[in-house]
Order: sequence, then structure tokens, then C-alpha cells
Amino acid sequence: MAEFDRERALAAAGVDSDEVERVAELVADADRVAVLTGTGIEGGADAGDAAAPDSILNLLLASGNVGRPGTGWFVLRGLVNEQGATDAGCVPDRLPGHRAVTDETARARVADEWGFEPPSSPGRDARELLAAFGDEIRGALVVGEDPATSKRTTEWLDDRLGGLDVLVVLEVAESDTTPYADVVFPAATGAEKDGTVTNLERRVQRLRATGSPPGEARSDFAILAELGRRLADDERQFDYDHPGEAFDELTRVAPTHAGVSYDELGAEGRQWPFGGESVLYREAFDTDDGRAPFRRPRPIVASERGDGLRLVTGGRASDFLDDRAANDPVVRIHPADADEQGLNPEAPVVVRAAERDDEAAERTALELAVQVDDGVRRGTVYMHAAVADPLLRRDVETVVVESQSSLGG
Repeated sequence: MAEFDRERALAAAGVDSDEVERVAELVADADRVAVLTGTGIEGGADAGDAAAPDSILNLLLASGNVGRPGTGWFVLRGLVNEQGATDAGCVPDRLPGHRAVTDETARARVADEWGFEPPSSPGRDARELLAAFGDEIRGALVVGEDPATSKRTTEWLDDRLGGLDVLVVLEVAESDTTPYADVVFPAATGAEKDGTVTNLERRVQRLRATGSPPGEARSDFAILAELGRRLADDERQFDYDHPGEAFDELTRVAPTHAGVSYDELGAEGRQWPFGGESVLYREAFDTDDGRAPFRRPRPIVASERGDGLRLVTGGRASDFLDDRAANDPVVRIHPADADEQGLNPEAPVVVRAAERDDEAAERTALELAVQVDDGVRRGTVYMHAAVADPLLRRDVETVVVESQSSLGG
């Protein structure tokens, strides 16, 4: 920290020095501090060299806000059972139990159970997989996802999904992806199948079917098990009669889930690690020496305005299948940026991609109302994701906001 340039960091982040001091005092004086963030900040293909995760963890460690009730970092995941899927290793760089695919001990444990060696190098994430459809990837099995809703142009999606030799989809109802499928397996809903779901506090709870699925629909577990038996060299690798058997297998390959069986989850579920401390890292961290490493602060990214304003989008979980957001076409902008652009809050504006020579981007220009808001960071504009959809589908990151009257409208 000796070389840390505080003033430059404040300028790059666009935050007020007094506010930083106030937050620092609150953290220092508080008995317990917890950080809640959305998904994405913790890393991934789009994170680049972002220092936010390391900085958050450094702050929590230095202030003693790890390993005690009411402390730590909570990532508010966006999808049902996203925590459980991650626990089970449904991510490209992890084995069950959050072990790295390069972890030799974890690899050996999985190989002993499964009868073959798992890959030793990370796979591709969802965006990378979709980008390779129709090229390096010729066939795909889609379960619990709707890749056709990706924020890309229709032409791009047609090339990707339409370019596959075979596409098989497991789905409860018609989706944007099912028209591209060669085969659609009708899947049961959550109320029509047994299994488990894991919430944010790592509590594993049982799902119990309250009815039978209609027609030829079956649970995704039953469909995948049948596919596995038909495709695997040894059909015994998928010889499951019930999801409980797969959960018990998970307890043998994931140290996080050791010490409990499917039948022992009970009516209220159980929190992993089972039979252990409910608060993680109270005594030690999951490292070779039991200590948590502090990360070196990364170089400050220069604050360069360049052409246009950075597009920031957002939304709420309650917006799903709700058209109200799309019927509120507003762009929010900082007062200083509005003044620079000569915008009148009472008059409509046009928002378009900063790359004015891009003919395709011109077709995505949006006519919106403008709202001046000092809560918006200088150099950015904020729009609801539903409103910004035409821009997002063309990977637009910076936009220009112009008065409609200045364009002759």
C-alpha cells in the first residue's frame, strides 16, 4: 500500500473523498460487516483485471469480518439453485465441492468414484460455448438454459444455434431456443420431481414431487440418466433409480457435502459442511497453511472519458416477464454530462452507439426521455436492461446522447 496513490484512485473511481472516509469509519467502528453484491463482480470471463474481488476480501480480512456470524461476502445469485449447481461442479474450472480441476487429490477422489479421469484443464463458460456453436462445437445438449435469449443479434444467434449439426433441448415449455432444436425432451416442473436445491446460506433442502408430470414429460434427472445409459461405454455409470442416489454420490466426491445422506436432510434441510461449524473459516481457511492471503492492490485503471458515455444497465428479479420496465423508456444521466450535451430534461433525446459509422448500430438508435440524476456516475448513463436491449445485443459499451431537436427531429 505504500505506493498507493489515493487521490488518483478517487479520481479514477469518481467518488467523493469525504464519502470514502465516512464508509471507512463505519467499517472500522462496526462490530460486524457483511458485503452483498450481485453476480459478475466475483470474477469470470467478463471480469478482466477487475480488482474488486481482491479489494473486498482484503477489506473484510483486515477488519476481522470473516469467520463470524453476520460477516463475510454474500453473492446474490440470479438463478434458482445456482449455488447448488456450483457446489456440484457445474462450472468450467471446478470439480464437485469447489475443488479446482487441477487439484490432484480431488481429481483422484472423483476418478475413484466415476471410474475415469476428469479433464485437467478448465472448460469454456456459457458465452464461450455459445460463440463456438456451429464451428468448433457441432452438437449441444441444453438443460435448464435458454441461450437464444443471449444479448446478441438475431443473425448472430441464427448462425450459432442454426449452425449446429444437432441440438437437443430439455425444457418445461416452449422457449426462444426450442425452435432451433432437432429434439426437445419435455421436462417436469419443480413441483413434479424429487431432488435438492441449495440456497445462499448453503442450506441443502429436499424437493418433493406433489404430482406427476403430464404426457411424456419426465424429470430432467430421469432424462439425463437415460441418455447417459445409452451413450456411455458402461451403462452402469448412469445406473440411478432416484436423485437421492446421485446426491449420496456427491457426498463421496465433494468434501463440502461429506457426512450426510439424502434421507438425513430432513424437512428443514441441512447446511454444509454437515455436522461441522455453521460459520465457515472460524478457525482456519481452506488453504495449505490455514491462513488467508492478502492480495496486492492492482494498478489503478486510468480514468479516460474518450468518446461517448459508458452504458450501465440494470434491473430487478421482479422484472422477469414484466413489460413495465420496457414501457418506461428513460435514460438517466449526470447533471454535468447533461449540461455538456445541452440536453433539456423536458425534451426527448436519442441514444445511439458511439460508433457513428456503424450502420447496424444506427438502426438501434433509441428515442427516450431523459432524467437528470446526480446519483449516476459522471461519464456514464443508466438504462434499464429491457430498454437498452437493442444496444446490448450489438455489444455496445459506449453511447452518445443527443437532443432530438439538434438532429432535426
